Amino acid sequence: MTLLLPEPTTTPTIAAGTMRHKASSPASSPYIATSRRILIEAEIAPPWIAAVERRINELLLLPPGWDTYGAQPITVENVLLALSLLERLVDLDSPAPIIVPTVAGGIQMEWEFDRTAVEVRVDEGGAWFFVGDDSGEHEGPASADLSARAARVIAAVPYST
Repeated sequence: MTLLLPEPTTTPTIAAGTMRHKASSPASSPYIATSRRILIEAEIAPPWIAAVERRINELLLLPPGWDTYGAQPITVENVLLALSLLERLVDLDSPAPIIVPTVAGGIQMEWEFDRTAVEVRVDEGGAWFFVGDDSGEHEGPASADLSARAARVIAAVPYST
């Protein structure tokens, strides 16, 4: 996937990572951030990754006060952290997250299924997980346990077009 970007007003920042998938070797997936745009490059990625890229870039264009109550603009740093978490949570056949802005300059990724839900919020307070599944509701700051629980819930619902 390639996206032509305008000349950056600052030097691009690159955060490297890999999209997890069920193939035998992970593909490189760097995130390239210019001043207000994100480019996701991946040889192998879920089919919805281009839609996620578009949505994130829409959110990065929100001005200060976008909610009429003084919400902060979405920061590139929060987006990069959210993308890093996303690649740890999904496989190629995972369903796409719903992505919404937070008033604290971050984004929230949501997956809701019949009786389960996963929410991952990244903003000035860091990353926060909520996982609701058959064993109850679990929430708190990002941790290996919550991340693994969230990945299991997301993986249990296959992607469908």
